[in-house]
Amino acid sequence: SDVCASDLSAVGVHQVRHVMDAYGRAFLGSVGSTAQAGQLVPGALETIESLSAAGVRLAIVTGNACVVAHAKLEAAGIDRFFTFGRDLGFGDWRRDRFAVARAALRGIRSPSAPAAGTILVGDTPLDIRAAVRVGVHPFGVTTGASSAADLTAAGAENVLSSVAAMLVEGSAS
Repeated sequence: SDVCASDLSAVGVHQVRHVMDAYGRAFLGSVGSTAQAGQLVPGALETIESLSAAGVRLAIVTGNACVVAHAKLEAAGIDRFFTFGRDLGFGDWRRDRFAVARAALRGIRSPSAPAAGTILVGDTPLDIRAAVRVGVHPFGVTTGASSAADLTAAGAENVLSSVAAMLVEGSAS
């Protein structure tokens, strides 16, 4: 079901965290192993490593609960590239993807790096619309169920066929 912490706020923050942590444990139990939870799309690791080495600040914008997202990133071996906080870019504290994106942006942005110099890479129209609403450059990647046409219609400035294409596109310009 579609439940987030804001729906449960009347019961108190400690109880909400307990519920969301239990949800995360249930998720991990349902996939059988963290290895199944941490599969990366081709080129993702190389792209993340390259961006990190270039000093790009990375954040997660996801509808997943923090504990689930963290487990997936840890299983994939890429958690070290991201800053975690319960109130950054996770769906368990905000229902609206725009609010999730805004929180993640607040968490990584420095005063010298305006939102206009930031990109959000997403594979759903929801991700792309959230990027547009927070004022960052929306880049679509067709690694999920959404087509290039769907991502473009949602407002993507660029649509790539893979995460690795980000490195190829960037080196060509």
